[in-house]
Amino acid sequence: MEDIREALIDAGCNEAEITWIQNCIRQGSISDAITAMRKCHCERLEAMHEEARKVDCLDYLIRKSEKERRN
Repeated sequence: MEDIREALIDAGCNEAEITWIQNCIRQGSISDAITAMRKCHCERLEAMHEEARKVDCLDYLIRKSEKERRN
């Protein structure tokens, strides 16, 4: 169970999420644990996409600024 905990920590899960998933596994509710892990996954993926959008905005501003500097 400790290896699962460490993997969940590495994945960025908070303590409440980790506790819930571990309890589901202990009780044999693997489907509930998978559902919780998928929820965590979706939240992390959305956060990653949000950061990518911010990087895209910065890339645009850099290109625009470089173009203006050349003119």
